Amino acid sequence: MGEKDAGQFNNKETKVDYVIGASMFCHSSLVHKIGLMPEDYFLYYEDIDWCLTAQKAGYKNLTCTKSHVYHKQGISTGAKLLTNDNHLKNKKQLYLSYLKLYRRHYKRFLPVAYFILFKQMAGKLFHGNLPEAKLIFHVIISPL
Repeated sequence: MGEKDAGQFNNKETKVDYVIGASMFCHSSLVHKIGLMPEDYFLYYEDIDWCLTAQKAGYKNLTCTKSHVYHKQGISTGAKLLTNDNHLKNKKQLYLSYLKLYRRHYKRFLPVAYFILFKQMAGKLFHGNLPEAKLIFHVIISPL
């Protein structure tokens, strides 16, 4: 993370906690054993949820340093082009999916997730981003 790639990562298989969905590939046996990615996420975190489920089933998440992935982040949702209202709809999904992941895989740390959201809400208020602060507040108080 943050280190310039000067070839030091070549041919190194490294175990990681999760793989971003845009660069993921797996053997069909994984799908047969744990199923497809969870469909109850609308956007965000479904790839991380699936990787955590795979780990619990005894699989490893590894990097493949011989591959190259060009990920145009935000293109599928149009995030780079969205108006504020549509951008906030995506942000709402981000925060809801974040809490869903914690409920599924890190239940005992759920208070930490809420604390982090509260802290983000305070930061949005401090910087004058009232619409997103209100959005986070509504996510925090929404029923589980």
